[in-house]
Amino acid sequence: MINRALLLFIGLLFFHSQYCIADYWTQKADLPSQGRDAAISFCLGNYGYAGTGYGTFDDLWQYDPLSNNWVSKAVMPNQPRYGAVAAACLGKGYAGLGQYLGFKNDWWEYDPSLDMWTQKSSFPGSPREYASSFCIDSIVYVGCGLDSIGPQRDWWKYNPGSNSWGVMDSIPLPGSGSFLCVSFSLLGKGYVIPGYFGGHSVYEYDPILQVWNTKNPFPGTGRYAATGFTIGAYGYIGTGDTGYMTPHVKDFWQYDPYTDQWYQKNDFSGIARISAIGFSIGTNGYLGFGASGAIRLNDFWEYTPDSITSTLEILKHESVNLLFPNPTTGKFTIQNAGLEIDGIVIYSLLGEKVMSTKLQPEFDISGLPSGVYIVKASNNQKTWQGKVVKE
Repeated sequence: MINRALLLFIGLLFFHSQYCIADYWTQKADLPSQGRDAAISFCLGNYGYAGTGYGTFDDLWQYDPLSNNWVSKAVMPNQPRYGAVAAACLGKGYAGLGQYLGFKNDWWEYDPSLDMWTQKSSFPGSPREYASSFCIDSIVYVGCGLDSIGPQRDWWKYNPGSNSWGVMDSIPLPGSGSFLCVSFSLLGKGYVIPGYFGGHSVYEYDPILQVWNTKNPFPGTGRYAATGFTIGAYGYIGTGDTGYMTPHVKDFWQYDPYTDQWYQKNDFSGIARISAIGFSIGTNGYLGFGASGAIRLNDFWEYTPDSITSTLEILKHESVNLLFPNPTTGKFTIQNAGLEIDGIVIYSLLGEKVMSTKLQPEFDISGLPSGVYIVKASNNQKTWQGKVVKE
């Protein structure tokens, strides 16, 4: 008879194999088209999208992680382009700018339900290539890039609801600006890791206070044309080039916004490259295409992170447990008399806003599915973030 100790040992091995062996790359289906770099990419729902790119590409492709298959979609209008910028916001894709026979400033909306592009108000900054973007709640933010004068550091915000642009404070980069940066949004804030002329700086944009904050510098080798994406509450960056006549790199890093710390992960398993695409679907990240020297690539890779979501991990960042009870079956309070807040916004670990409400004695999330949620409390001067587990 198998004793209980052996059964426990087998169970622990199963748990480890199912939940703890991670931080690895798996090659997926190649793009069924020519290799390319400087393409656009974004994620809508359970699908990833990628297209355009260096050469004469105006195509768009949809990737399904369940079938590991690419499907051709409607081409992006107004000529081919490379070095364009794109972001997903409110269930639609937004893309524009870039270069083809001159710098561009046009702006387009992609509706996946109709497989159709619609032209929107043009970007009001100078026409440019290699800009950066991210989406926070219902606003798309676009900035930096290279125009006919040189690197830029201005930033603009686009409101899809009103189809209008507004100017923001410029990112406090040294010099005139940067291009070929990495940018993403995490838990209601935007992050930019500059490329050319940016060094190791990391900047965080707070849309409530409308300010740029300097964060802990990126500890890897300074680079440009790297690739990034987010998974849950973490940001990731890797690949790129470290300078003229130096080899491309394939190291890979994770950023934790709670501790403002960087952690090196396993290297990217494909060929070192520049100007690859990157996005995340669910709990996995994806990286592909790009250029290695003069060779343009069409391979595609999936990243499985090693961050295991547990109650212990969720609470480890909290110096004081302000959310009570936590875990909760539905209702919780914010127990801190010194925290004067106007209201809260609740996000899923995928960064989707699932609830917002003004200050109340008790908050009710009983209508949400079981899982882990980000609670963001704010007033007109500062914000505070924590995590709550809904049982």
